[in-house]
Amino acid sequence: MKILTAEQMQKIDQMAMNDYSISESILMENAGIKSAIAICETYPDIAQKNILIVCGPGNNGGDGFVIARHLHNLGTSVTVITTQPSSKYKGVTAENLQILKKMNVLVFEITSESSIYEALNMANFSDIIIDAIFGTGLSKHVDGLYLALINGLNSIPVPKIAIDIPSGINGTTGLVMGAAIKAAMTVTFAAPKIGHVLDPGSQYIGKIYVADISIPKNLLNSDEFKVNITTEEYVKERLRPRPENSNKGDFGRVLLIGGSKLYSGAPKIACNALLKSGAGISYMMVPDAILQQAQAYNTDAIIVGLKTAEDGHISDCDDNIRAVLNFINKNKITAVGIGMGLSDNNETANFTAEILSKLEVPVCLDADGLWAITKYAKKVFANKNLKMVITPHLKEMSKIINMDITGILLNRISICNDFSRDKKCVTLLKGHRSVICDETGTTFVNTSGNAALAKGGMGDALTGLIAGFLGQGMTLLNAAVCGSYVHGKAADLAVSEIFEYSLTTADIINQLPQAMSLISGKKAKNS
Repeated sequence: MKILTAEQMQKIDQMAMNDYSISESILMENAGIKSAIAICETYPDIAQKNILIVCGPGNNGGDGFVIARHLHNLGTSVTVITTQPSSKYKGVTAENLQILKKMNVLVFEITSESSIYEALNMANFSDIIIDAIFGTGLSKHVDGLYLALINGLNSIPVPKIAIDIPSGINGTTGLVMGAAIKAAMTVTFAAPKIGHVLDPGSQYIGKIYVADISIPKNLLNSDEFKVNITTEEYVKERLRPRPENSNKGDFGRVLLIGGSKLYSGAPKIACNALLKSGAGISYMMVPDAILQQAQAYNTDAIIVGLKTAEDGHISDCDDNIRAVLNFINKNKITAVGIGMGLSDNNETANFTAEILSKLEVPVCLDADGLWAITKYAKKVFANKNLKMVITPHLKEMSKIINMDITGILLNRISICNDFSRDKKCVTLLKGHRSVICDETGTTFVNTSGNAALAKGGMGDALTGLIAGFLGQGMTLLNAAVCGSYVHGKAADLAVSEIFEYSLTTADIINQLPQAMSLISGKKAKNS
């Protein structure tokens, strides 16, 4: 599903009006009536409610006037508050306001600070507040009377319904522009906006409804718009079917490389997820220091030892480099996952860089392996045959591109796009609403998952899953998109049974089969 910036939505609106002769009045009427329908579906007893609709100076306010008319006709007690004198409204917005007045709907105008207090007093007697103050086009900070109004409305303990986006949220970035309505529900039009899905905006929208207001579908589906929300249908179409006459060689041979004496658990976690991914044959290489325990723990994988440095991590000696590359060639490895628990030091970074500089099969690079592209970027990216997914969290990305975390949070999509285009890789920037980009600018935002994933080891499981999907033939982008979604879906299933504080990587991994079963529509035999 496409998600748009505020500017892209404005462009689509203009094209609908100019190229398809869909008038502004039709768009506003459709927006208002579809919002009213969504509100009535959510509150079937709406006719027994006292509704306050706060309408701003632009078309968002006009949508609010249309909603007021339809709710009034249903017998609902409706009061409308405008944030400017009636005489200042123009065009179709003014026309809809005049209709309300002729219908004898109560309209109260905010013209001063004292009138804000009167409006808030009226709001105290409402059951629901509908926010139609600003739309997605807000680009400056809220201040003055609007700041006082939004803060005042938030202090009233009744549900707020936002029209298009909670007022105060930037539709393109998701940033709070000084203050924002905290909505229980948001009705938006034609497509979700980036401000709905990225933090902090995603924390303000409540339940979201996307209303069709008659925008032609080909406008929305244009290849010009490259940002998408990952949907279950998208993942379902890319999970590879398994014919009855399949054999293990049909589903890839995947090698994981990681671990150290200090971080012996990380590769085990990744391997457990790999084993659930559907990959045909699973291999793992770890330092000799932890070989026996890894073999005892992951009995379904073929595990090989590498020479260990004094501190218990994999040595960057020539023997190890040759051993890995020869193993990949001899066993016809179809994908590699590297980094989990390697340890962060120059030796492991050099080891990883040497492997990446010569690798020709797809690779997922995570955790300590990421320091290879921080410290030896020139060597790594000199490999023109490198096909790579990187999976940094915010702190790791901060070190890779030498930017503070706050700066990244303000521009997550553009930063991922820039890095992917420059390095010709797929970037999966982990976090709440992970962002995934490829070198063409095609972008996905993942909305599965929950706060239980904020725990050590979860990223290792994700790497194993992505490597498994790569090994089965998914593209770099699809392996990252599907891996992120399935990983989050498994967490959502797990947290329905186990309190989020107590979830472990094993709980997530144990839910991977059920997650893929539900997504694919094929019932698991034990369910």
